[in-house]
Amino acid sequence: MKKVLLGTIAVIALAAPASAADLAARPYVKAPPTVIPIYDWGGFYIGINGGGGFAHQCWDVVNTAGVVVAPPVGMGCRNATGGTVGSQIGYR
Repeated sequence: MKKVLLGTIAVIALAAPASAADLAARPYVKAPPTVIPIYDWGGFYIGINGGGGFAHQCWDVVNTAGVVVAPPVGMGCRNATGGTVGSQIGYR
């Protein structure tokens, strides 16, 4: 009985590697690409800004058809200028 049991165990032990011979090779798995950290713009900040503009406009009297009234009557001209300046400071 011991010989039969020992023989059965030997057959099973030797058959296991042979059964793995018909398996497909493991698929090649490429490593995921390295993630480059994105700059988060966090921290203290300080800044200034400014802007400006100007305009020159003259008006004339026109009728509903869009034709200048004869004799042309000038409504006047206007010059406009302006500007803005600002600053900011903070932490994000």
